[in-house]
Amino acid sequence: MMVLLASLDSLLMFARDLYLEGDPYRAILEYKRVLYTLRIEGRDTDTLYSYVLRRMLEAYVALGDPMGGMRALEYWATDHTGRDYRRYLGTLMFLMRDYGQARRVWRGDDTLEAVAGAMLGDGKAYDLLGRPPGLKSPAVAAALSALIPGLGKAYAGRWKDGLYSFAINSSLALGLYLAARDDSKPRMAVYGLAFAYFYLGNIYGSYVAVRKMNERITLEYVSRWLPLF
Repeated sequence: MMVLLASLDSLLMFARDLYLEGDPYRAILEYKRVLYTLRIEGRDTDTLYSYVLRRMLEAYVALGDPMGGMRALEYWATDHTGRDYRRYLGTLMFLMRDYGQARRVWRGDDTLEAVAGAMLGDGKAYDLLGRPPGLKSPAVAAALSALIPGLGKAYAGRWKDGLYSFAINSSLALGLYLAARDDSKPRMAVYGLAFAYFYLGNIYGSYVAVRKMNERITLEYVSRWLPLF
């Protein structure tokens, strides 16, 4: 028995070393060996089994394979209704950007429900988690770009895109002005359509840029509450 425990300890240390060295794939294989050994000995309800399962799922997350983690959880978990199972399953769904399903799985856990709610745009989630610093208004970005093309993207921190958008729209506006001055209807039609297309695209692009920035900030902020981090 002592020899077996020593062997399991060695496997766990080896798996952890592989994980820390940036090789989560091989770490997963070692964790599975430990889980298999514990299962055939009838120890799949031990605290050690739960610990190894969690470590294996963390390795799947590090590997960037939450779907593989879900399959592993389904196969290796001994209790498919318990709190830990639901927490881990919801986290893997969350990492697959299935925030709605994660929220349903987490139902009853106010904090994790709020984590998913924040990614779904539920403002009430911030009552529990606090508001992530640095969020900006997509509507303000759109208004700024309507006033001065590219300004909304600069507001979102994308200065180069903003300058490019300003240059394109300014060039087209100048072309439209010169065509109108020369009373050239064909040129006016071409420049007018091009300007309208890029001008409206600049407004919409600024709105989307801020939304994506907010999503990135929110994801980084709420990830601290995820069970596998």
